Amino acid sequence: MRQASLYHHFGTKDDILAALLQTTVEASLLRARELLDADGSALDRLVELARFDVTQLAASRWNLGALYLLPEIRAPRFAEFRDARTELADGYETLATETLGDPEDTRALLPFRLVESVIMMRSDEQRGELGDRTVTSLVDTIVGAIRMLLEYKLA
Repeated sequence: MRQASLYHHFGTKDDILAALLQTTVEASLLRARELLDADGSALDRLVELARFDVTQLAASRWNLGALYLLPEIRAPRFAEFRDARTELADGYETLATETLGDPEDTRALLPFRLVESVIMMRSDEQRGELGDRTVTSLVDTIVGAIRMLLEYKLA
C-alpha cells in the first residue's frame, strides 16, 4: 500500500496508531463482556478468556501489542484505547476475584499481566531467544499457569 492511499483513509499517523491499538483490544473486550455475563464457574470463564486472548496475541500476524509500550499512548488522543484496555483488565480482575473469593487477594491482578506477557515473549521469539519454542506452543502453559495460580491455596 502506498502512503498516499493510507492517508486517504487516515488523516494522521496518530489516527493510524489509534486504529491499530483498537484492533488489539476489541475482540478480547467483547469476549470478556460476554464471559462476565455468562453462567459457569468464574475460573472456567477466566481461563476461557485467557485462552482466547493469549491465542489472539500469539497468532496474529504482527505483534501489535508491543505498541502498548509506546510513550505516545499516554496522550489524550488514545484515551479510548486506554479505557478499553482498562475495562479488559478489570474484567480479568473481576473473574479472578470471584474465583479467589477475597477482594484483597492480589493474585487477582496477575492473570491479565500473564496474558500480556505474550507480547514480550513474541519479541523474544523474533530475536531467537526462545530457542526452538514458539509463543503459540506456550498457550497451554500460560493458561495453565493462570489456572494453577488461582487454584493454589495460600497458607
